[in-house]
Amino acid sequence: MNILIIDDSKTISHILMTSLSAYGYTTHLVPPSEFRADKRELVKYALVIINTNLTDKKCTEVVQEIRDCHREVFILGIHNRGHWQERVDLLQ
Repeated sequence: MNILIIDDSKTISHILMTSLSAYGYTTHLVPPSEFRADKRELVKYALVIINTNLTDKKCTEVVQEIRDCHREVFILGIHNRGHWQERVDLLQ
């Protein structure tokens, strides 16, 4: 299974990639500043993991780009801080 990780934290992305690779998943890391939603690319992934505490770009913008391009892909948001309203907005 291919998993796309969108993150700008080297620590979190390293932990995710190492852990998932140990379980046999193929991971690809893309910094949010370099992410461009493309249906041809997104169909390769069964799951997108996104750090919701992005610094370069708003997470809601990235999620919306993914949804506009490929509604069927699963998105998992990793959230460790922030206001509860941000979490609700991402679920919308």
